[in-house]
Amino acid sequence: LCHNKLSMHHSGASQPSGAVNGQAFRPPRRQSSRIECLVGAQRVQQAAERLLLCSKMWPPPPPTLPMPMSDTGQAVSPSRVEPSDHRARRELANLRLLVEEARRGGRTMLAAAPNDEEDEAAADFARRLQMSCVGFIESVYRSVYSLISQQQPQSLSEDHQQQQQLNRLAVARACDGLLASALGLELSLALSSGSGPDDRQLERLAEQLGQSLAELSKAGRPARLGGDPADMEALQLAVRCASAAVAQLLHAVRCVRAALASLGAGGHPKEDPAAALEELRSRVHLAVENLRPAVATVLAVSGESRFSGRPFRLTDEAKNGRARALGHALPVALCTAELLTAMAGATEQQASPAQQQRQRLNQLAESLNAACTDCLAKLLPGQPGAAASPVAGDGRLDRL
Repeated sequence: LCHNKLSMHHSGASQPSGAVNGQAFRPPRRQSSRIECLVGAQRVQQAAERLLLCSKMWPPPPPTLPMPMSDTGQAVSPSRVEPSDHRARRELANLRLLVEEARRGGRTMLAAAPNDEEDEAAADFARRLQMSCVGFIESVYRSVYSLISQQQPQSLSEDHQQQQQLNRLAVARACDGLLASALGLELSLALSSGSGPDDRQLERLAEQLGQSLAELSKAGRPARLGGDPADMEALQLAVRCASAAVAQLLHAVRCVRAALASLGAGGHPKEDPAAALEELRSRVHLAVENLRPAVATVLAVSGESRFSGRPFRLTDEAKNGRARALGHALPVALCTAELLTAMAGATEQQASPAQQQRQRLNQLAESLNAACTDCLAKLLPGQPGAAASPVAGDGRLDRL
């Protein structure tokens, strides 16, 4: 879906009105919120896919190793660890508050608003909505992992006690950040006017891309790795390929930013600014296309058993508990992604009248609120309709 949106922008809506045939450079209106909505929708969809893949989870490290582990693979004091089910409830509550805020705010949910202030308000709302939903999904992931870990009889797991040598969740999160930031950069450059606010958004997205790369480099260094040293070399080679693709993308972005600044200053009189800018944007597109397979290679290599341990042989109770957790959590993710996507398309050229847009957005907000309410009822103990836990007293997703 995000690729379709990008193709639409490249097909004509994104053409810059450069200083051609003596005409002055006329920047299009800001569309920061639309970009944030599309980036947020992709992040939520990627996190939901990660949740669906949790059937291939690795066993916990042996009891002699410090538990639990942080996102960076470092030991965390048990007194400083917040239970995953508590975090999930908190993020769900945040989502409900955001939905209520959007319904009160009116234009907050309309992307690419007519003025800069409303556009920035919608962009900020999209960022917060995405962060809360992704945080909720990751909390559910950890809770399901903990639930299954405690339900496994020793007789079924002792043959599968291979040490966890890589934090797959941290690697996946960093890869998701790379892809989402790359999409945001490509969209932002396709729509950028070269104005100050647009340039700040480009700078912020570039910083996010660099931060995700740093997180990947850190997460891609397993503390322990037995067997063939070539395993580590394969993983590090995949990370280096991703780093090279990111460097290529950032260089292309810098070139486009310089070209936009030149256009804003009048440019060279003999140049065709529109053609030059489009050539630079095509370099950005090529760099993004090179980044995607590099990230896919990192995910594939990090998912192999030599890094992540062998999968569980799940009991029926563990399978049922996992199915219930996914069944309640996925509607929240899908509704959030659908709302962000609708926000991104609310002001397209062929969009429906504003009243119909608002009605559609309100319907999606109601659906998200209902999904959050239903899932929250399952997370809170003692709520009506909460399912009984196959393992009493666990304290993690007991009501899923």
